[in-house]
Amino acid sequence: MAIDFHPKAGVVLSCDFRGSIDPEIPKVRPVVVITPSYVRRAHLATIVPLSTKRPQHESGYHFRLSSPPFTGAAPEVWAKCDLAMSVSHSRLDRIRLATGEFVTGFVSDVDLRRIYFAVAYGFGIDARDVRR
Repeated sequence: MAIDFHPKAGVVLSCDFRGSIDPEIPKVRPVVVITPSYVRRAHLATIVPLSTKRPQHESGYHFRLSSPPFTGAAPEVWAKCDLAMSVSHSRLDRIRLATGEFVTGFVSDVDLRRIYFAVAYGFGIDARDVRR
């Protein structure tokens, strides 16, 4: 089931990446939406995948969230900011818990800001120069 709303930045949803081409993400996984509110694209959202596995080689484009982003999430969750991408709303849904319940999560404003910096780093952008 796809979402029928335009998600705000910081919302955590589930994204179905099936149909991707290796080495892209090939499965369903939680993501944080990073699309700013001023960007209005019909049925598209920019997302950063989340993982419970610590990166093998931590870098500036990895960010460990300060707290679990949704009910039932592991205590350690990483944003893989080098994998940011825009996806169709048809790939996004609420997170389904083991109980069958659907939830929507969120990250704090502080974590979202840090994710933006990590995305910029992952794309080779000095975020300090962006506002000039």
